[in-house]
Amino acid sequence: MNEEKKLTIAIAGTGEGIKSGIADRLATTNVKLLLCDETDIKKAEHLGDEIVQKNASADVEVMDCLKKTTRAADIIILAMPHKRQRAVAEIIREAARNKIVISLSMPKLPSFQGVLQNMNSGVALQMQELLPESRIVAALNSSASDVIGKQINRPVEIFLAGNDGEAVESVSDLIKKAGLIPVKTGRLSPLSIFNEDKFHKA
Repeated sequence: MNEEKKLTIAIAGTGEGIKSGIADRLATTNVKLLLCDETDIKKAEHLGDEIVQKNASADVEVMDCLKKTTRAADIIILAMPHKRQRAVAEIIREAARNKIVISLSMPKLPSFQGVLQNMNSGVALQMQELLPESRIVAALNSSASDVIGKQINRPVEIFLAGNDGEAVESVSDLIKKAGLIPVKTGRLSPLSIFNEDKFHKA
């Protein structure tokens, strides 16, 4: 019987989308996590320590070079502020060629009563333009991560979108393994807003 290949996932940045439970959930699956924050390596080291404290068997490595981190990964998660998106794309463009890139970035938006800004696939669409040879998937962004962090042991629906069907399926499988419920919403669009009643809190 063939063993399942261990995925290597690079987490670029230590934004709120990562600190709120996503990294912890991924660490419970059969993956190796590469953490890199070139703006503050101590944040990446602290995040790595937190993950291992919660899960001693977690396979985590902190790296100090974003390009090398991206090159070593099967999947890249971008977890830095939206304003750094263009600069980061320039750094990783070659290393991320043909790879799945999960966009967590989301600009600061006002909140509206009764509506949850669960996924800004417009930001991911911009990233797709910046990384035309990568396979961009919008998923696991900061709004959803707040719920993930509060319900670390409970299933939560995660909306995801992408223009590459195979990439979306791969991310969907990863989400399932992390104990979350993937909800595929179609292709990337300028802006996606979902009603909070659709968010699963069972």
